[in-house]
Amino acid sequence: MTADAKAGLPVQVTFTSLGGLPLPATIDSFAVDLRERAKEPCRIRLTMDYEVFERAVQDQAFNLLPGVLIGDGVSALVPGRPVVVDARLRDPAVRAFVSRHGRLDSLPVEVGTDADVLRADSWLALTIVQAVQLPAGVGEGAHASVGCETRWNRMPSAGEEAGTIAAAARDTLAELGFQVTRVDDQLCRTVVERNGHRWAVLVHGDEAERTCVCWSVYSHLAEPDKRAAVGAFLLEANYELSVGGFEMDPSDGEIRFRTGIDVGPGPLDAELFRRLVARNVSGMGRAIALLDAFFA
Repeated sequence: MTADAKAGLPVQVTFTSLGGLPLPATIDSFAVDLRERAKEPCRIRLTMDYEVFERAVQDQAFNLLPGVLIGDGVSALVPGRPVVVDARLRDPAVRAFVSRHGRLDSLPVEVGTDADVLRADSWLALTIVQAVQLPAGVGEGAHASVGCETRWNRMPSAGEEAGTIAAAARDTLAELGFQVTRVDDQLCRTVVERNGHRWAVLVHGDEAERTCVCWSVYSHLAEPDKRAAVGAFLLEANYELSVGGFEMDPSDGEIRFRTGIDVGPGPLDAELFRRLVARNVSGMGRAIALLDAFFA
């Protein structure tokens, strides 16, 4: 279900950059997509003064990192005129908000008081525009704008996808002999068999975050009455680990072993990814007998 939230808008808010700069803005519109695995669960359109936008760019607010602006960037913007930014809420922020408030569609109500949502780094700027003043006589209702989009607004085409983290991960897994199932543009799945045990491995390549994460998923869910004990067991197991860690989803009892890397601005290095997968598989491989014994 997709819904445009209009009640209570526009609303005045103050975002905060990572450097602690206040960024006052007016949220003019919300669009909330409640469908599972929605690519853009929440979008906003906000207006800010030009001087505030300059501060946002300087402090890389709304993830306006070097190289994110496409084309000539914001060079055509005129000082003194308001700037309009379309942005989407990052996936980790979406999950955290739903965990705190239960439903994403309550975000328009909570936005003014939710500190995490008001962190500018929780949002990815998609487009940046500014209205152009047209000469008199052009026509009533005529309008124009200048601006740019960011790479966060561009889904990779078939040709571009070859260079993504997820595509490089899938290719490397295939080279290692794994049967890979593509779940979506960023997530793939394979199955590992070691010493009589069989489990799923998920690999997620996040272009926005420039990270690659592997999860080995244990085949049994922890029952509700055992989850506290399982959590303590996994906490103890994590204490001696130098790479990776065990985690459990408290809502359904799913247990996973996670390893991840910060890929950085360049392409995913195949050798580094192979080590990432090897660490992940070996970590679960060493622990799976202990997990079986715990649940026996």
